[in-house]
Amino acid sequence: MTDMRNYILDVYMPKRCGICWAGAASEEEQRELENGIDLYLRKNGIEPVTDSPYFIHYVENNLRAVDEHDLKRYFLLYPEIACVRKIVRTFERTGHTAADMAVQLLAPLRKLEEGGLGMRYVPEDEVRLILEALPGKTS
Repeated sequence: MTDMRNYILDVYMPKRCGICWAGAASEEEQRELENGIDLYLRKNGIEPVTDSPYFIHYVENNLRAVDEHDLKRYFLLYPEIACVRKIVRTFERTGHTAADMAVQLLAPLRKLEEGGLGMRYVPEDEVRLILEALPGKTS
């Protein structure tokens, strides 16, 4: 059985990032990394402990889209990434934007920007469409 969180932290990230992987800087950051990884696993339908090599391959293939220098920040900021993606899915499902939906995007987007990821791992075009619904925004 493979603990997927430990696999990502102890095997995948050191292998993928090499010398740039320094691990967590503090216990608090370690908890944030673990929480981000756990959320990533849940959002991707991956059991925390599995004996299926499929999920290891899935994680490896899925995370190839993330730059190796961004991996740590990706997991630290995964709650914000997931929040933005959820709002975008709601937008896509309903086909309309509302000012409150746009306002809900501001805090996670700010955190992603401050964390150095910007909009690299969220659907940028859809985010921009939603943000156009902000009060006071003119087309």
